[in-house]
Amino acid sequence: MSLDLFSITLSLAILASAVGAILARYYSKGPLAFNVLKPLTTSLILIMALSSLAGSRTQYQILIAVGLLFSLAGDIFLMLPSQYFVRGILGFSATHVLYFLAFAAVSGIALIHPLTPVLVLIAVALAALIWRGVKPSFRIPVLLYTVLITGTATQAAGAAFALRTTSITTAAAGALLFFISDAMLATDRFRLSFSSARAVVLSFYWLGQFLVAVSTRL
Repeated sequence: MSLDLFSITLSLAILASAVGAILARYYSKGPLAFNVLKPLTTSLILIMALSSLAGSRTQYQILIAVGLLFSLAGDIFLMLPSQYFVRGILGFSATHVLYFLAFAAVSGIALIHPLTPVLVLIAVALAALIWRGVKPSFRIPVLLYTVLITGTATQAAGAAFALRTTSITTAAAGALLFFISDAMLATDRFRLSFSSARAVVLSFYWLGQFLVAVSTRL
């Protein structure tokens, strides 16, 4: 399915909501605007994926849409007090599992390719960097999540290498951006905090999710 007026209009709405959320994060006097716009942006991206289910449906489209639904849940949990942090990780963990299954459904297991060593090296370096900054009770969930995001990014890249289609290449680019976003979020939260972290993390996250969602309509 090609991009149409609906997709273009929705894309502009996603862009406006994402920019508004980032600006609200830094310049709003209270959390209300950000707390509304953050889940709204992810919800609009979810609608992009759900719209692909209106006609013929593939296993890939269904898995991506459900994965985005769990991402929305993860977004909401991470906005809540720190005791909900693990629930947020579980929400995004489900997203990565579903994305992995979606990519595997179209290409088979494709974990060995030229980018595999690079992604594994980044994951190991990330784990080593943040380990001491992670509370002992969070270490196992964070470690497992690191394995999941690396597996999903690796499988996505492998699917792109195997199929070389516009849809899967677009989705793989999105999965890699999602991986980078998670890595930067972990670094900011547990080791090296920097003032622009939230803007950078959210930009990579939403662009990545947007590309994955758009792939269901290509």
